[in-house]
Amino acid sequence: MKNTRFFSIYLLFIGVFALSTSAIFVKLSSAPAPIIAAYRMVFSTFILLPILFFSKKTL
Repeated sequence: MKNTRFFSIYLLFIGVFALSTSAIFVKLSSAPAPIIAAYRMVFSTFILLPILFFSKKTL
């Protein structure tokens, strides 16, 4: 039970960190907005796929 709580808090921390730093990187970038949006979707998909595949619950 304690391991699951730690993992949840860890994922929450990573999510808050990613959201808080994304605006800085978007502002510094010279790429067009659709390209930035596509990259953000691709990276978030690759980050979330292992969680989906290795979760013990069924969908």
